[in-house]
Amino acid sequence: MTGKGPRRVVTGVDAGGRSVFLRDEDTAIDGLSHFPDGCGVVKLWGSNQRPRVPASSADLEYDPVFPPPSGFRYEMFYVMPDSARAEMVVPEPAQMAAEMDATFPGLREHMGPDGMHATHSVDIGVVLKGEIVLELDDGAETVLRAGDTFVQQGTNHAWRNRSDEIVAMAIVVIGAEGLGSP
Repeated sequence: MTGKGPRRVVTGVDAGGRSVFLRDEDTAIDGLSHFPDGCGVVKLWGSNQRPRVPASSADLEYDPVFPPPSGFRYEMFYVMPDSARAEMVVPEPAQMAAEMDATFPGLREHMGPDGMHATHSVDIGVVLKGEIVLELDDGAETVLRAGDTFVQQGTNHAWRNRSDEIVAMAIVVIGAEGLGSP
């Protein structure tokens, strides 16, 4: 755990068909042991199946990190500055792999050594705080600032935080079918 995340409020329907609050709670940012405080991911909501309403509070529990074609994820990302990465003391490879698999199941299979990754999903997001560079596999880049939105459609990409501040983003990841889909 690397810090306190946003408050999560979840509504649903009780047995009598009335609207109720299922959850009203603080969340925690999940990160790896060598991440700076305040950097990582908050799993806000998700499912490996097509959404149903009313949903249960149990829909919060899901793995792996990326959804299958029928699933979705709603998450907050807190991206550390690239300069902080250079100063990290990273565990031995076997320890790092085990910790990554436990914290972010399925992530390593998608990640290249330079942070580039592609998933079978449509990712819809907004930058909430800070400035971040979205880099594509051909080296093309664009800068996104607070208030900017993005839609990625299975593209190979990396996030580069060249600022000195943690960047906060909210992202909905919708599982999709496509070439090489499971």
